[in-house]
Amino acid sequence: MNIQPWPIGHAIAFNIQPDNIQPDNIQPDNIQPDNIQPDNIQPSTFNLQPSTFNLGQKATRARSTR
Repeated sequence: MNIQPWPIGHAIAFNIQPDNIQPDNIQPDNIQPDNIQPDNIQPSTFNLQPSTFNLGQKATRARSTR
């Protein structure tokens, strides 16, 4: 029986790290969003209309030459 090791991506996907390892630049008390201003978001700025590309056109295909 030939046992293969786990693929490399397996360990990376779970991102398993010991609990006592903390990057130096993490400061949970000072984390604030940079440019998020939800009060200024207006619904009119979003284009929610369906695309008109190929709407109303029948699907066509090449006719057989037989």
